[in-house]
Amino acid sequence: MDPEVVAQRGLDGLATQLYRIAAGDIPAGAFPIRLVQNPEAARAVLMDHAAFPKNYDFLSAFAEGRFTANGEDWAARVRLTQPSYARNMVRFDDTAVEHIYRTHLRAHAADRGGEGRDGLYGAFVGAALEVVSGVFGLARPIAWDQDWLIRVRRLLVLRQWIAFAGAQAAAFDDVERRLAALRREILDLWAADADLQAVLASLALRGRDIPGFDAGEELIQNIIASSETTASSLMWAAHVLAGRPALAVAIHDHRNDGGRGLEAFIAELLRLFPPVPFVTRFSRDSRTIGGETFAAGEPLAISFVGLHCDPRRWDRPFDFDPARPEWAAASPPAGYFPFSTGARVCGGMKIAKIELRAGLRALVGGFDIHPGLGANSVTYGLSLRPGNSPRLDLA
Repeated sequence: MDPEVVAQRGLDGLATQLYRIAAGDIPAGAFPIRLVQNPEAARAVLMDHAAFPKNYDFLSAFAEGRFTANGEDWAARVRLTQPSYARNMVRFDDTAVEHIYRTHLRAHAADRGGEGRDGLYGAFVGAALEVVSGVFGLARPIAWDQDWLIRVRRLLVLRQWIAFAGAQAAAFDDVERRLAALRREILDLWAADADLQAVLASLALRGRDIPGFDAGEELIQNIIASSETTASSLMWAAHVLAGRPALAVAIHDHRNDGGRGLEAFIAELLRLFPPVPFVTRFSRDSRTIGGETFAAGEPLAISFVGLHCDPRRWDRPFDFDPARPEWAAASPPAGYFPFSTGARVCGGMKIAKIELRAGLRALVGGFDIHPGLGANSVTYGLSLRPGNSPRLDLA
């Protein structure tokens, strides 16, 4: 069988396992590495990023950047890129972002020929790419070819699965070479964009003191992190709304309740379908933290699915219910980390929240949403998505 198919099935299985473990159907030991689902331990690990560094070799094999870096390397990269987020966010209020999403969704709904590539997900990615391009000060979207991106995702899925399942040295080296070739392909495409090259040159100059810094790779990581997660959350939104049209009406009329219904819908979306279902870390040394003991060098995974679906803290945790009483409380139950927490909280959290609000309003404001074909399932690779794609028609 094709190794990429095996890898995709493997990662899909891990995502499904997280839900089954949270439901108590199978033990946590079924997951291939140590699983952390206790809110106190998870918070302690996420807060102490020096003692529990990130472990994302599969992504750094494609591109090095702030999202895989640790220690001072990470801190220096944040100081380099975060000001762009803050400086250019003023260009993006909810209305402007809603227009971007509506334009991409209309193009998708009108052009059924595009469904053979990335379908509705591609439309969401395209809109998110336009936003992140503006965040970096560009007047037009960065080139990010869909067919190329599909190949990248498949290969990164394979590389991530190898981290869990292992591979022979020759197979591992082949994946690394293919990832490098895909990276060169997009960097060569970018070479024809003078405005983008000016941004990259400025980034390279400011990052010259960071060992091994490559401005192109840094931008690649920023694009992946900012587009894939937002697009996956909006795919889940479409998936939910396709089966519950009354919710779509409520979101469309959200201004009547001051936006509370929209915010509760987003909170529930990120609770039940976290775009990153788990994050991996390792323990630098032996220590007890958050009531759990970790061995030196031990790999671990924090399950956001497990934290967000803990029946001891959430009523009917596997039901999608924006009206659940937890959202009416002063604060959600312990362990609700939709954007992680601590110093390494999602750097694009503010713009992501704007995109989710605007994307949802665009989705319910001009389209009829129909359920996708096939059984409900989850698929995972860079982000968690529904296994089938809802269909949009112009209303």
